[in-house]
Amino acid sequence: MSSEVRARALSVRMGQVEEANPFASTEAELDPATADLEPTQARERALPFERRVLRIASWLMFFGVWFVLFGTGRTVHGVRTWSDGEAAWATVSGGLALLVGWAQIWVGFRLRRFAPASRLLALVLVLPLVVAIPIGTWVGLRSFVELLRSGARDVLSDDGAALRAATSKQTPKRPSPVVPLTGPFVILATFWAIYQLIV
Repeated sequence: MSSEVRARALSVRMGQVEEANPFASTEAELDPATADLEPTQARERALPFERRVLRIASWLMFFGVWFVLFGTGRTVHGVRTWSDGEAAWATVSGGLALLVGWAQIWVGFRLRRFAPASRLLALVLVLPLVVAIPIGTWVGLRSFVELLRSGARDVLSDDGAALRAATSKQTPKRPSPVVPLTGPFVILATFWAIYQLIV
């Protein structure tokens, strides 16, 4: 199927996803009012979903760095106290947190590029955020529901890539990955500085 045909097919669907139920069937009846939607109009409707996907990517990278920091600390603690009975659990949990953190960062970068396969990986990797109460819980659950919606599904599909290629002049500027990747370090440095001032 040519990219023009894919873009046209998605332009028809994007007219129907504005208030879609994430648990509804993907087989929606064609609305005659949106059947003649041009690719540029479809891209305008897709832009809010693209922004939400980029926001989810930033959150994944932000919490991925936290998981990496936590995993590194746990692993180092486990290796230093290897004779202790708790050391094995610290090492295993630290290694698991490192694995999840690096995977979240990698998938975050894939989401920023709207890679089609990244949606399913992101659905799995937002679930560990639920343990980071309360902010991570909210972000994880909200991101999970957003990724289930048909708008995100269409944006992260081959048809979505074809639509973006056909309407490349409408592509908004992507937010920098620097903030989510450096945010945890800035937060830790701030708390350390406050602690030093108090103590």
